[in-house]
Amino acid sequence: MNYLYNFNFTLSHKLELRLTCIKLAGFKSFVDPTTIPVSSNLIGVVGPNGCGKSNVIDAVRWVLGESKASALRGDSIQDVIFAGSNNRKAIGRASVEIIFDNELKRAPGQWLNYAEIAIKRVLQRDGISSYYINNIQVRRRDIFDLFLGTGIGGHGYAIIEQGMLSRIIEAKPVELKGFLEEAAGISQYRERRQETSTRLMESRKNLTRLADIQQELIIQLQHLELQAEAAERYQTYQHEMHMAQSLLWLHKRSDALQQRNVAANAILKLEAELEQVFSAQSNAEVEFQHYRELQNLANDRLQLVQQDAYTVNAQIGRIEQEIKYLRDHKHRLQDQNTEIENQFEKSSQLKTDTLKEQQFWYQEREKARLAVDENARRQENEYNTLPELEEAVLKHQEQSHQCQQDLIIVEQSNRLENTQLAHCEKNIQQLKVRHTRLLDEQSQLLQVDSAKLNELQSKIKQIDLALEKDNLAQQNRVQQLTAVTHQKQEVSHSIRESQDVLSQATARFKAINNLQQKLQNANHSDAWFHRNQLDRVPKLWQKISIPVEWESALESVMREKLNSIELEKLDHFQNCIDDAPNSKWIVYEKSGNALYTQPCLEGNTVHHSVNFKKLLTLINTKEPEILSVLQEWLNHVYVIENIELGFQQRGYLTHGEILVTPQGHIFTQSSFFFYAPDSELHGVLSRQHELEETQQEMNRLESLVSQQKDALQLIENDFAKLSSAVESAMSERKQNEKNKHDLELEFAKFSQLNEQFLHRNQQIDSELIEIKQSLEQEYELQQLTEAKLEEASEQIQALKERAEQYQRTWEASNQLLTEQRKKLHEISQQSQQVVLYANTCDNKINEMNNKLTSIEENLQQLADTQLHLNDEIHALNEDNLHQQLNALQSQRTSTEHALSVAKQEIETIMHHLRETENTRLACEHQTHKIKDEINQIRLKEQAATISIEQLDELISNAKESVEELTLLANKKNIPALQSEINRLNANIAALGTVNLASLEELANARSRESNLTSQIADLNEAIATLENVIQKIDTETESRLKETFNQVNQYLGEIFPIIFSGGKAKLELNNDQILDAGLVLTAQPPGKKNSSIHLLSGGEKALTALALIFALFRLNPAPFCLLDEVDAPLDDRNTERFCELVKKMALQTQFLFISHNKITMEMAQQLIGVTMQEQGVSKIVAVDIADAIKIGRQIKQPNLV
Repeated sequence: MNYLYNFNFTLSHKLELRLTCIKLAGFKSFVDPTTIPVSSNLIGVVGPNGCGKSNVIDAVRWVLGESKASALRGDSIQDVIFAGSNNRKAIGRASVEIIFDNELKRAPGQWLNYAEIAIKRVLQRDGISSYYINNIQVRRRDIFDLFLGTGIGGHGYAIIEQGMLSRIIEAKPVELKGFLEEAAGISQYRERRQETSTRLMESRKNLTRLADIQQELIIQLQHLELQAEAAERYQTYQHEMHMAQSLLWLHKRSDALQQRNVAANAILKLEAELEQVFSAQSNAEVEFQHYRELQNLANDRLQLVQQDAYTVNAQIGRIEQEIKYLRDHKHRLQDQNTEIENQFEKSSQLKTDTLKEQQFWYQEREKARLAVDENARRQENEYNTLPELEEAVLKHQEQSHQCQQDLIIVEQSNRLENTQLAHCEKNIQQLKVRHTRLLDEQSQLLQVDSAKLNELQSKIKQIDLALEKDNLAQQNRVQQLTAVTHQKQEVSHSIRESQDVLSQATARFKAINNLQQKLQNANHSDAWFHRNQLDRVPKLWQKISIPVEWESALESVMREKLNSIELEKLDHFQNCIDDAPNSKWIVYEKSGNALYTQPCLEGNTVHHSVNFKKLLTLINTKEPEILSVLQEWLNHVYVIENIELGFQQRGYLTHGEILVTPQGHIFTQSSFFFYAPDSELHGVLSRQHELEETQQEMNRLESLVSQQKDALQLIENDFAKLSSAVESAMSERKQNEKNKHDLELEFAKFSQLNEQFLHRNQQIDSELIEIKQSLEQEYELQQLTEAKLEEASEQIQALKERAEQYQRTWEASNQLLTEQRKKLHEISQQSQQVVLYANTCDNKINEMNNKLTSIEENLQQLADTQLHLNDEIHALNEDNLHQQLNALQSQRTSTEHALSVAKQEIETIMHHLRETENTRLACEHQTHKIKDEINQIRLKEQAATISIEQLDELISNAKESVEELTLLANKKNIPALQSEINRLNANIAALGTVNLASLEELANARSRESNLTSQIADLNEAIATLENVIQKIDTETESRLKETFNQVNQYLGEIFPIIFSGGKAKLELNNDQILDAGLVLTAQPPGKKNSSIHLLSGGEKALTALALIFALFRLNPAPFCLLDEVDAPLDDRNTERFCELVKKMALQTQFLFISHNKITMEMAQQLIGVTMQEQGVSKIVAVDIADAIKIGRQIKQPNLV
């Protein structure tokens, strides 16, 4: 297992591809397949609001791998699929494809040799998204890798949609840094570092997992070793039991051979007895067969007789059925004959009635034909007069119509003149009202007093001077406040440091004092010490002191004596000894005479022959009364500087004298004691000394803290005074600024009112002149219109009289024509009715003829049927059938007698068969019994044989020599072998569950442990390699990021003054570590002191963001740039600057921009129009640049009004 990971540091590839076209199908409002050609470097997309222009930007972002629905202005990613409209159904698929020209062969990796690079994304309604490059399905990651470091990635700056400029301005430092990283081309480093970190984390997890597995494997090995030992013992027991079992099988085989021989002899005896029984059974079967043949012959005869009886009975039944059928058939034929006679009578009567009806219709037809001829003659006479009447009506109608047309024309002209006259009167009235209103407004206009304006301007200047003075004073106060604040912080810091040191000293004092108190209170829980009032008496170590370097020496010599207790009189202690506790304790008597101790202090301090110094001389105490006991205990103790001198000079010691080193080691004349702390009294003197020093330090620190707090109080008083003064000054300044603001507002208000007065007065004068001219024109038009109206009225009256005369003449001739047409219509209807009645007569006559023919045919059929029925009735006869029936009944009587004789014969034969069958069954029963006995014995024989075979097989499988087993079998019988097997089974059972596979598992586990060790070594090597790779990535990233940061700052410093005609802007790091730091954008337009970008106006923010984006483009130009109405917040002047800058950038990068601004449209080398003629469906149209500029002016015009 090897996790080594190779990483090559390469610069981000420069993707020099040219966008040629964008293809959309089913994406948002582009439901139909749409191709957007991109043939130049400056492409403008124009169209009305809401037509789907921004969907083009969304499509490019989406095909490049955008997966956030919010970034595509939707709630879910399926929202990019066309959802339907009023006239179209929703579709289930969206696709976008962008095509790049790769003639320069600059595409990276496997796409180098393609002339075009086509990137496509398809989304189904079920959420399945697919990516393609040149119709080869790829991963989303492959799309990202293709554009890493080009400015088109997730944090890219090449696609600037609506609102992105404000998001750049409001971006957090870390988010703003993402744009710099994309320009630096280190996005791929981020990806690779993340991948390397993931691999490193996985390697460490694998290492931990393998370590855990190794630990578990070690535990498993220990268990397996125990199991393998048990398995070996189990195999030994199994071998011994196998040998005993083989011997037992050999004994059992001998027994089985003996049982088989006994069974063979018994079988021979039973087989002889079975032969005798078989002979008797054979005789019985021969006799049974004889009677069986007799029975078969009798049965055959009975069957023949029964067959004759069945035949006779069947014939009798058949003849009886035929007789019954003949009688029934005769009755049916007689009924049919009667029915035919009835039908014959009915048909004859029907024929008579039909002939009468036929004669009636012949007469009616003749009458109808005469009426038809009469109506035809009348219709011809009346029709000849119709053309003259129609011609007269048409003539009178044309005259009336022409007169009406002339009247309508004159009336329309009259109405127009009336409308013109009303319009003139209305205009005159409106102009008079407007003239009056303007005069009233002019009289009410108020002119602002110029003295008031001068007064306000003077007050503003006075407040400005006061504010300047306050600024100077406030700066001094703020400087003083800053100095006091700094001093306050220093003193507070000193107090905190002193308090920390004091806290540490206090804690140390309490800890040491607790140890000392614990030692002092040792055995205080003992009731004996408490009862004798010894639990609170000071110990000896609390009353003495010694230089630090000799503390161990004194502890080594005195040991438990250091914890001894002082008493006034030692004799008083005699009464307490009886019930004293069983532990080490020492008491000493207090000396009442101080002079008694003086010789101890002034006695000989050195040895009589060698310059040995006494240990007693190093001890200090404030209680001289204890020196007597110290003299007693330490008078023979001397000090020596080190062990070497001790060994050299121990010979000068006398009996009872000792030397002690600073470390506590003791020399006598003939021995050496090595000292090691072994009691709780160790360090008691040093701790006591440290307590005293700590107490002094605590007192000093408490005094220092008190002094510092007093100083801090004074500083805080000064701080409060200065703060109050600063706040008061700030409040006064705010009031002055408010007053100034109010005055400026008032001044601006009066200035505006004055300008409005002058401007409005001029407007009213010019409007009054225009109104006067308009009134004169309207009066002239009114007089002309009234003259025309009078003339038109006379013409209308004459035309109305003539039209009424023509109308009366036309109505009279039209009435005659109508009456004539009515008469013709009546004659025509009568003729049609007569013709229809004649046709009806013909139909009736034909119907009667057909009916008579049918009646004749029916009568003939009835006569034939009746003749046939009479013949058939006479042919029916029953006499022959009655004769046959009598003969068959006689034959049935004789057959029944023969049947009775045959049955009696069969009954006799059956009696003999039953007796013979009983004899045969008895023989069979005895035969079965003997066979069962033989079978039982054969089973025993077979069981013995099988046992022998099984035992032979077991002995053979045991792979033991039969000769050796035979020799051993003679030595041991079956009970002994069984006992041995039971013992071995008990031993095996005592082992418990035995894992026989543990031996193999143990070998496998040891092999696995070796492999794990090797894998852990590989992982450690891989982790080291990965950590080295991450370090290299961080180093390279930091270097490139620093270089990019400096370069972008330089370009930003050059571009910003161009856009703003001055000023400055820069990027700053908010942290010293550039890898972890964010970016802060600061900008200062010309004439402004603020540096915070949030204080700028909306247009200034947009220009600043554009300056940053163009600085990034200048460093690392992207293959293309998409701009969505970024010029919206810009005025005309700034828009021109923006366009000039884009034109320069377009020399290296394609720009596709959406805009409503005519200035920006004029910059385009190619215009693409987006329309929505069908609701909810966007389409691409060709746009003329001149027309587009006019559209832009029309869209822009409402904003100017």
